[in-house]
Amino acid sequence: MKICIKALLVFISVVSVQQTALANPESFVLRSSLLGSNEVGFFRHVCLYNRQFVSFAGRGGNAELQQIKTSEGVSLSCKSREYSVLKETSVKTIRLQKQESGVIRNFEVEDHLFLLITTKGGGSALTQYY
Repeated sequence: MKICIKALLVFISVVSVQQTALANPESFVLRSSLLGSNEVGFFRHVCLYNRQFVSFAGRGGNAELQQIKTSEGVSLSCKSREYSVLKETSVKTIRLQKQESGVIRNFEVEDHLFLLITTKGGGSALTQYY
């Protein structure tokens, strides 16, 4: 009987903690930027939780977020816990031919390299490389 009561209390505690975490997520509202007709999105260097990230927000509603790390896997730090944009770069449209499906672009942030692929259909992928 004692084992059943302990198991039940542990289960209730775990469920309670999970529900609290899901009910109260920490959120940051992102400011909007207007895209020109010759832009597919914005590449941003941002600070969040005292860590540096890069992000891409595209015209098709897609968004990517990648933490910046050294080749040894160490996260780059920054001074703000709150979301802040350190630099914003518009990503220009490149007209594609019928037989072409997308564009791969190279970005550099504080000597760290990133590839961004955008597709004709509005998709994207962002990755860091060394």
